Amino acid sequence: MADSNDTIAELIHQLKSGAVLVKHKPSGKKYSRQFFLHEREGYITYDRSYKFHGKPRTYNLNDIDEVRTGFEAQTFDQLIKNRKLKSDDQDRAFSIIYDNHRKGVHCMAPDIKTRDAWVTGLQHLISQRSQKRQYHLIGEDNWILEFFHAADKNKSNTLSKWDHS
Repeated sequence: MADSNDTIAELIHQLKSGAVLVKHKPSGKKYSRQFFLHEREGYITYDRSYKFHGKPRTYNLNDIDEVRTGFEAQTFDQLIKNRKLKSDDQDRAFSIIYDNHRKGVHCMAPDIKTRDAWVTGLQHLISQRSQKRQYHLIGEDNWILEFFHAADKNKSNTLSKWDHS
C-alpha cells in the first residue's frame, strides 16, 4: 500500500492538472469548466469560457469553510426537487462552501474517483492551512502572555495600574 504522504502528493498533483467539472447554479443552469488547483496551492479556479469576458472566479483556500460530498447542500436539494438532477448522480457531486458558509460552488465530477480526489485533496489542504493558522495564533498568544508576565512585576497574575507619583 502507498504511503499516505505519497497518496496526498498524487492527489494534489491531480488537482493541479485539473479536471472538467460541471458547475451547477440554483437556477438549473450548468457550466462545464476545467477546474484546477493553482501551482502554489493558494486557490482553485477554472478556465474561463470564451463566450464571456472577464476573469474566472477564484476560490481562495483560506476562505473555504468545508467541502461536502453528495447532495449535502441546499442548491442540490432544489435542483433535485425541480427535476434538474437525478438522485443517482449523488455519488459524483460535491460542494465547496466558502465565505463563512454564505456561498457555495456546486460541482458534478465525471466519475466517483475524480470527485473523491477533489474532496480528499481539498479537505487535506484546508486542514493543513487551518493547522498553520492555529499554530500562528498560538504563537501570537504566547507572545502576548510573555509580554503580560514580564509586566506583572509583583507576580500576582494581574496587571496593576501604574502610579505616576
